[in-house]
Amino acid sequence: MDTDIMHEREASNSETSPSRLAELAKDEDWRIRGIVACNENALVSTLAQLAEDGDYLVRENVASNESTSPVVLATLASDKEWTVRREVASNIRTSPTTLAELALDDEWSVRHRVASNRSTACSTLAQLVFDTSVAVREALVYNENTPLDTLTQLAADKDICCAVAGIERISPDTLAQLANSPDINVRRNVAQNKSTSSSTLTKLANDSAVDVRRAVARSEHTPPSVLALLARDEDADVRFYTAKNPSTPIKVLEQLVNDTAEFVRSAARTARL
Repeated sequence: MDTDIMHEREASNSETSPSRLAELAKDEDWRIRGIVACNENALVSTLAQLAEDGDYLVRENVASNESTSPVVLATLASDKEWTVRREVASNIRTSPTTLAELALDDEWSVRHRVASNRSTACSTLAQLVFDTSVAVREALVYNENTPLDTLTQLAADKDICCAVAGIERISPDTLAQLANSPDINVRRNVAQNKSTSSSTLTKLANDSAVDVRRAVARSEHTPPSVLALLARDEDADVRFYTAKNPSTPIKVLEQLVNDTAEFVRSAARTARL
């Protein structure tokens, strides 16, 4: 078997001994060193050595390896190659202090990874609310550690509010405010959100946009009285989703059994069984 192929297999094998990986880390072929840099079985000292490698792709792999020490990651955070810094920003083992520094990086993709990292401090996440990149601010919405008050701030961001409207941990009061958005997509997300209050769903049941009313009709949190209203909606799909909704009262289903649309009648009959 070709020596290079053998080395590649050894370097990628999670069962290869740390001492053997240390030997392979000195291979002349950068690809072998790069594979070692990905191996979580590599010694901290081996990864520290590879962090100084002349090939940036090797350093990039070290930066993404969760076995790399926070000290080495802190060093790589100042690497001249932004792709290396991006991997540091993604690594869960990167310290909050280092992530705070990377939150100021010139490259938006680096800051984006900081905003997504669950090791990022709340204070740093709050700082990124004012980032110039929409992608960075949106990443905050999906980070489970982003504080609620920060999410509330983002609800006022016209570029991000649609994403905020879809987050279940956002408060009902904030969702009620978002229900007034001129953007149909925002209102639809509010209607689909499990945290949306009954009063807000009641309001959205009268929305001028049919997609919003359809979303209300699908929500299991929609009050029975509102479902009764939606059962008379001019849009057949709204009535269909109302018939499919497990919260729809029997009396409303009996009404829908006589609907003008056959697929609505069929859904109502099935729901009654």
